[in-house]
Amino acid sequence: MIDSLTYDPADERHASAEFVIAAENVLVRDGVFTAGGLVENMAQAAGAATVVRKTEAGQAPGLGFIGALKNLRVDFLPAVGETLQTHVTFVHQVMNALIVEAQVSSEGRRLASCELKIFLQS
Repeated sequence: MIDSLTYDPADERHASAEFVIAAENVLVRDGVFTAGGLVENMAQAAGAATVVRKTEAGQAPGLGFIGALKNLRVDFLPAVGETLQTHVTFVHQVMNALIVEAQVSSEGRRLASCELKIFLQS
């Protein structure tokens, strides 16, 4: 659930994504994007950045699975039509486990943030 990904190839720790919420999105309820949608957006932003970087390094991207969600904070639920800006920071990697901090905002206000533990399948 991202429309675009922005990153600096020289900066392996950060990436940003944008996503416009469509009315027909499965995670929209009563004209509002759900908390589950915000978590999915943050996870997919991290996943997309991982795939792009691995592909550019000549590695097979593989699959990733959310193993844990920590410190989830949801401040606001955005409406249909809003553009989400999602920022991810890759904090640490141990073997096939990534620790990622993510924050999603819209129109200058923070909507949600969390820490994701993502396991990569080799």
